Amino acid sequence: MRNFDIVEVQKKIGYFFKDWELLFTAFTHSSYANEQGVQSYERLEFLGDSIINFIVAEYLFDAYRTESEGYLTKMRANLVSTRTLSAAIDRLDLIKYLKTSGGTIQDEVRKSQAVKADLFEAITGAIMVDGGGIDACKKFVLESLADFIHSEYAAKNGDYKSLLYETCARCGKKLEFDTKPAPEGGFVSVVSIDGNVVCRGAGSSKKRAEQDAAEGYFSGLQDE
Repeated sequence: MRNFDIVEVQKKIGYFFKDWELLFTAFTHSSYANEQGVQSYERLEFLGDSIINFIVAEYLFDAYRTESEGYLTKMRANLVSTRTLSAAIDRLDLIKYLKTSGGTIQDEVRKSQAVKADLFEAITGAIMVDGGGIDACKKFVLESLADFIHSEYAAKNGDYKSLLYETCARCGKKLEFDTKPAPEGGFVSVVSIDGNVVCRGAGSSKKRAEQDAAEGYFSGLQDE
């Protein structure tokens, strides 16, 4: 396939395929498949959907042992939603490799959250079919959704600052809070990761300003 950097795509996914045709199929939208007479990702998407639900459910069951069934169900629904899976594809920068028919259809398809979520599911299904097994699928799914999982739990417990420190430490990134009194009263906090400003917050105290800023970071993840 033209413009399909197979090495780069596999690096982003974190899995190297034995059968490259499966990987190509995972990135083949129905519009392109119909045009070219090849198979689309729809069957892989069907399989991946079930696998993702299982992986996320198992992870939540083991990680949050004191939480109720109702809370875990709601959390899983948020994590496997179109919005979250679409945001994960955006962060991996994979949608540009999707094969679609040309013209305006291509632009519309690649902007669609539903299509991005379908792609995430198709990749998961392809990993399973390729022989990667559930462990390889878990690696892709849980690493891709890690920050979203933690932000969901932080939303319940409210300690966004500690969560942000944990997230940056896990990725080997330097986190800094620059918190100062605001001219109009209270405090403002600017958060930088590896020297780049990522969010700001405000509050009546230094602690509240930093929590507000950290919350803004995780809220931004869900808005992607």
